[in-house]
Amino acid sequence: MVTYILIASLVLQFVAVIFALRLIKITGKSLAWGLIAAAIVLMAFRRGISLVEIFTSDHAKLPNMNAELVALAISALMVVGIERVTPIFRSLTITANRLRESEARVRLLLDSTAEGIFGVDPAAKCTFCNHAALKMLGRATEQDVVGTDILAAILHTQADGVDKYPPLAALHTGENCTINNVLLWRADGSSFPADMSSYPMRSNGAIVGAVISFHDITESKQAEQTLANKALELEHSNAELEQFAYVASHDLQEPLRMVSSYTQLLARRYKGKLDQDADDFIAYAVEGATRMQRLINDLLTFSRVASRGKPFEPVDLNRMLQETLEDLQIALEESGATITHDELPTVQADPSQLHHLLLNLLGNAIKFHGAQKPEVHVGARRQDGEWLFSVRDNGIGIAPEYFERIFVIFQRLHSREEYPGTGIGLAVCKRIVERHHGRIWVESEPGQGCTFWFTIPVAEAS
Repeated sequence: MVTYILIASLVLQFVAVIFALRLIKITGKSLAWGLIAAAIVLMAFRRGISLVEIFTSDHAKLPNMNAELVALAISALMVVGIERVTPIFRSLTITANRLRESEARVRLLLDSTAEGIFGVDPAAKCTFCNHAALKMLGRATEQDVVGTDILAAILHTQADGVDKYPPLAALHTGENCTINNVLLWRADGSSFPADMSSYPMRSNGAIVGAVISFHDITESKQAEQTLANKALELEHSNAELEQFAYVASHDLQEPLRMVSSYTQLLARRYKGKLDQDADDFIAYAVEGATRMQRLINDLLTFSRVASRGKPFEPVDLNRMLQETLEDLQIALEESGATITHDELPTVQADPSQLHHLLLNLLGNAIKFHGAQKPEVHVGARRQDGEWLFSVRDNGIGIAPEYFERIFVIFQRLHSREEYPGTGIGLAVCKRIVERHHGRIWVESEPGQGCTFWFTIPVAEAS
């Protein structure tokens, strides 16, 4: 009977050894489970010696029955216990591996971003710091900052006190916090401007820390400064050009008046008294002086749009349109044009410039007509926070490749013999609309008429 008990114990102990070795593979804890396996092997070795003595010697002393029963029970419990804990350890190992993989992915994500990111605990001590943050802050390794008051190191120019570091608002109030253009300091004592944000970390509803991100805005601030400098230079240049255009055109008025007066005097006094060539030459001179006079007047108007504009005031466009049509009365009668319009709003504008705008657009619609009598409609509707106006005609139209060119000063699409003008009118219209914070453009096809659109923001409307 004792022999069978020894054999059973030996078998169970070898099974326990196999299970223990399997746990080494599952858990990776070779030392702990190796020692357990070694102890079981020793127990099995002892029972193997007893079995050998029983089978090889007639006078071998039999082990104590009760002791072997206890050993058998212990062996059975070891087998059952190891087998029962194996799934638990397998599950724990899988979970631990997944956690490590998840941590590795999060770490890879943190270290792959160009944004500087670090975490702080409730005591404002650093808990982690990614590569971008270390690089921007001039720190060599994460160990240099973990456990330190990193905010005190990088924001040390701020005032003292509990709330001296705005990013800590995430710890105190539990709300996200963003500060722009804050000065951060590197380990070598140099500094750089940055935008910084902080976000609270919660566990079971309690704030356990904060994540703080930041990025260097040195390049963007330099670009902003460069852009501001260029804008200032452009403003000065435009002002100088406007002043030059005004002074030049103004100073040309007097000598041009003299030339025009004397050429007209020549025409009156000597017309028909000289030969035909002399009459033609004098006519050319008078025509050139008159055209130059119109050109200078238009140039003066162009230069005065921004520099000599009047303050905005409420302008009833219905009334303004009627005044404009009165000024165009002769052109309307000669062309037989028909003008219709929608109910127009009252807007905040420069009255004289708005009058000039309508005068140019309606005048062009009447002038550039085809074989049919001009039909012009002035429309208005409110759209996307602005008033959208249109001047639609049935004239000769414009090819799409000229849509931009017509708004450039001195650009003409037709000869003076076909259609008179200086080529400045639409350029003036564009400047007037832009001064009123709007846009102007044209839609057209050759032979299908034109629709000129312009906008005035509703914010400017009464």
